[in-house]
Amino acid sequence: MTRPAQESLVWISGLERAGHKVVNWPLIEIQPFVSGDNSAVSAIEAERNTIFSSISSFAALVFVSSAAVEHFFCSPRGVALPQVPCWVTGPGTSQALQKHGIPSHQIVSPPVNAPQFDSPQLWEVAKNLVKAGESVLFVRGLDAESIGTHISHQDTADTADSVPSGSEWLMHQLRQHGVTVREIVVYLRCAPLWDEEQKQRALKTVDQGSIWIFSSSLSLQHLDRIIPQQDWSQARAITTHKRIAQSALDRGWGVVQVSRPTLGDVLTSLEYFY
Repeated sequence: MTRPAQESLVWISGLERAGHKVVNWPLIEIQPFVSGDNSAVSAIEAERNTIFSSISSFAALVFVSSAAVEHFFCSPRGVALPQVPCWVTGPGTSQALQKHGIPSHQIVSPPVNAPQFDSPQLWEVAKNLVKAGESVLFVRGLDAESIGTHISHQDTADTADSVPSGSEWLMHQLRQHGVTVREIVVYLRCAPLWDEEQKQRALKTVDQGSIWIFSSSLSLQHLDRIIPQQDWSQARAITTHKRIAQSALDRGWGVVQVSRPTLGDVLTSLEYFY
């Protein structure tokens, strides 16, 4: 498992109950976004304070992950969302919202039988729920190393040569429909620190026929930095989106299966390897 540690717990339990031996090696570490003296950090913090004070003015809030939910509601300012619709791409984020008291009727998400839980599927059910001139807030994380170069997406135009994906794709669709897009950063995504022993253990699992589960392309990027120039041609993986699968294949992974991001679907995908 390579998901952030807290997000892996339910999957690990389910995989172990199904008889699989599971190793938890998070390739993304989630840390709270905290104030600091850095000018970029200060600018993001100032924007956060402005948004928190006007949270009810948004037509919808888009939570990009369960981590976004947890860190949003753990804000020192405290947050209450009595009426604002909450958009999510999958059941894990929806469950996190409900844990914080958001009723299911206030949550907009793809149906449980959707072919995938991603931004295009969310757009299909949400595109008629906002109109031009309204504002939508994205609650999200930021790569720790990108703080210094972070550029706000406050209703900025997409560049002509960019091909947005994930949350960026959804932002693009909203802007194309005249909706103002705002963002609030509530957590940081960081690469883990592996010592030489951990690196050797990871490479040994490849030789032993292990199956790596990736739910983010960022995990693959972090792994490349931790173990650079590694030959992954004998490695096997399950990814929770075709975009992540392509990222693995581009890095030379030998066998890559695509699964919906649910425990049941991952268990089904594992049968391919046996």
